[in-house]
Amino acid sequence: MIKMKKRRGRGLGRMQWFTSCLSTTLVLTLLGLLVLCSLGAYRLSENVRETLTVTLLLDDDLDSVATEQLMQRLELEPYTRQLTLVTAEQALAEQIETLGTDPTDFMGENPFTASIELNVCADYACADSLHAISTELRKM
Repeated sequence: MIKMKKRRGRGLGRMQWFTSCLSTTLVLTLLGLLVLCSLGAYRLSENVRETLTVTLLLDDDLDSVATEQLMQRLELEPYTRQLTLVTAEQALAEQIETLGTDPTDFMGENPFTASIELNVCADYACADSLHAISTELRKM
């Protein structure tokens, strides 16, 4: 009796190896793209939340000493990322630069008041935190 050797398809084994490597590579590439996109989205949302600005309009009769005390008090708060004092003269100059006209020409006086621009930390840039901050600021 003659023994017949079974032929194993060597080409089929190589094809399975190639398919396995290709599918693993594609899965890992897609996973990497997903992680990269999620990190980019997180950084973008963090940047947007940190550019949130709360503007505090100051009374006209508030002197510079009281304004400095208020700014020092606000700098100590945990929600403060950056403070900027905008005087009435600076606001008028910005308005003149933007519109090209001087409102004091037809109003007779500077219509703007001094203000403090408060940039909030990203952790406090949600609705409930902003409501608590606004309540606290109104008490000052």
